[in-house]
Amino acid sequence: LFQPPLMTFASLYFRIIDPETRAEKRGLLILAIFTLAMLITPPDVIMQTLVAIPLWGLFELGVALYYLQQKKAVQTSPH
Repeated sequence: LFQPPLMTFASLYFRIIDPETRAEKRGLLILAIFTLAMLITPPDVIMQTLVAIPLWGLFELGVALYYLQQKKAVQTSPH
């Protein structure tokens, strides 16, 4: 459950997913997260939302870690 930040960071870092493509497909990602939450929770919209929002947050955390790493790499690279 707590692997989305690592998987997101790795897929962006190794260019499995292009950052621009990921930004374009954000709506589909949210839909997929809510679908996954629907499948793993009882048939209750509140529980689905309580599972989906942290998953979405963890995904966005992975994206933020990637951008922080890229910013740090640019700052430490020789000009």
